[in-house]
Amino acid sequence: MAHRFCALISIVTMVLVWACSGAPKSTGGTEPVPPVTGDDGSAQPAADGVGAGGLISEPTIWLSADPVAEDCERHLEAARQIRDELVATTGSRTLENTLEPLNKMYIHLSRLTGPAEVFANFSTDPKVREAADKCMQQTMGFIAKLKLDRPVYDALAAVDPSGFDQPTARFLQHELRDYRRAGVDKDDATRQKLQELNAEIVKTSLAFERNIRESKRHVELGKKALKGLPEDFIAKHPPNKKGKVKITMAYPDFRPMVRYAESEAARKAVMLKFLSRAYPENDASLRKLLALRHEYANLLGSSHWADYNAGDKMARDEKTIAAFIEELAQAIRPKMMAELADLLKIKKKANRKAKKIRMWDNSFYVGKVQKERFKVDAQQVRQYFEYSRVIAGVLEISAALYGVTFEKDEKATVWHPSVEVYNMLENGRVIAKLYLDMHPREGKFSHAGVFNLYPGITGIQLPSALIGANFPAPSPDAPALLEHANVVTLFHEFGHLLHALFAGRHQWVPQSGISCEWDFVETPSMLYQEWAWDYSVLKTFARHHQTDEVIPEELVAKMAEADRFGKAVFYMRQLFLTALSLQLHNQPAEPIDFIELTEQLHQKYSPFPFEKGAYLHANFVHLKGYSSAYYTYLWSGVIAKDLFSRFQQAGLMDRAVAREFRNAVLDQGGAMDAAEMVKRFLGREYQFDAFKKSLD
Repeated sequence: MAHRFCALISIVTMVLVWACSGAPKSTGGTEPVPPVTGDDGSAQPAADGVGAGGLISEPTIWLSADPVAEDCERHLEAARQIRDELVATTGSRTLENTLEPLNKMYIHLSRLTGPAEVFANFSTDPKVREAADKCMQQTMGFIAKLKLDRPVYDALAAVDPSGFDQPTARFLQHELRDYRRAGVDKDDATRQKLQELNAEIVKTSLAFERNIRESKRHVELGKKALKGLPEDFIAKHPPNKKGKVKITMAYPDFRPMVRYAESEAARKAVMLKFLSRAYPENDASLRKLLALRHEYANLLGSSHWADYNAGDKMARDEKTIAAFIEELAQAIRPKMMAELADLLKIKKKANRKAKKIRMWDNSFYVGKVQKERFKVDAQQVRQYFEYSRVIAGVLEISAALYGVTFEKDEKATVWHPSVEVYNMLENGRVIAKLYLDMHPREGKFSHAGVFNLYPGITGIQLPSALIGANFPAPSPDAPALLEHANVVTLFHEFGHLLHALFAGRHQWVPQSGISCEWDFVETPSMLYQEWAWDYSVLKTFARHHQTDEVIPEELVAKMAEADRFGKAVFYMRQLFLTALSLQLHNQPAEPIDFIELTEQLHQKYSPFPFEKGAYLHANFVHLKGYSSAYYTYLWSGVIAKDLFSRFQQAGLMDRAVAREFRNAVLDQGGAMDAAEMVKRFLGREYQFDAFKKSLD
């Protein structure tokens, strides 16, 4: 079964966006203006003010460290001034003198949080990464202080919503809700403590992620350890003078090794090193982060972080999440046991003493079953997915489905030569900008994800977002051939990207982009993964890199059939991670024995036995952003399967259904409750049936 990389959505979405409702507003066809370039080559917005100087079409691009600090101070100072003017206003509180100034503050802050997160994770300059990290901490500290600012809250509470349109009314309603969730109605001492805790949470979570991102650990193996690996992989990993081959923990090394290496010892060495990338340093970081979150939740009246964190999501409370985990576990476990039995039979052919499938066995033996039972050879499949054709194909499919076009912007400022930039056009006008940073390098974000740069604000700035990934890079000597799992990942991330860009035409910042409830965030991306399995889609771009032969329909059918094998094992592995995410946050941090808890949850949920030397808790990067809410992947997946049923009936390239989906879901961002979006598209509430059927 194809592995689904986890997606990471920008911090600006989590912090500046609190679910609102209403309908999006059009840009009115305003023409974008060209970007201005700073003295150091960094791209700067056309106007530093908000709503002055024309529509900003390109986000800030930081190429050196000095502009990071300068921009950070300028935007924070502008936000401070707006705050002071808002509070000083006398007389009746109105949309014009209270809500619009608050929104202007959010726009200034959004011009920091998006770029700060991107360049902390993707800049090639360590000084820029450090400066961006610092700017993120400063900005998040300002936001935390703002959400505890009683005079601002009192000003909002005094606004009379009578006569407001629905988006504006919900903007105000959700602002008041989130100020209260932040603790604005607590006493002065409590508010001060909450602010201090939040600053430490931001600092500690950034350190937790940085330790994973910047890990330089690797293993050195004998040349024989590469037996079974693709020829192009072996060619890129020549032995050193000692006859050893260096295998890094970057995905283009890690994934092929655990997928193809015939040596179990080699797979084990790579897997355990991968799971110890940030150990022991993240052991202390995680404990501190959990303790901070627990104390924060307690101060706000919740028994633990998991319950507090669920309060503004579809799930609403920790008990609902726990019940969801158990319901899925009961549905999945029987199929998982059958799949593990099949895998063990294959393993016993090589090792008659084998008793269990270990975590480093799964990808390898799933591949064996797919090849022997379903006649699907992953290395054969790779020949049809040359990187540049896949990128072009996904762009063309997205354009055809949603009625837009993509034009490459050769003049856009980029931070690395491999970064590609495209303008998204609709009816001949630029409506968004997307960046692709797709190949691994030292110090770069090590997973695959979508990062917001600027949220789109009607008449002020166009939306811009980045896909960051670590796919093999083409070279003059050899093409970059992707596994089909990479193609699935790319469609997944494009689902996020389209969501971020299509929802970029709202008046209010908290309604722009991927700003729905957090347990709905993965739904559009998990839905779009389905396109990677359809022959009518793949035949448009999947061609053999040597013969130019279109991928055979029979092969695609076999791939889809083979993908169903191992799915239950994958879902149970996700349930294990979901339970770990939840249980790390539903109790005080200090007594938790990370190894003991991980072992207990392995026994209850994981398809694989617990392994000594595997420090998953220290490498679980999603504990930073998702914290207790990793359940959102499976929750969103259940909804995505239900939504997909409409496309299955009409055809995956049916533009009428795609337009309905865009109108009901993608365009809305956070402009209405997720359950209402789903109901508008399906004509009913979502159900479990489609997901459970997919297990058969």
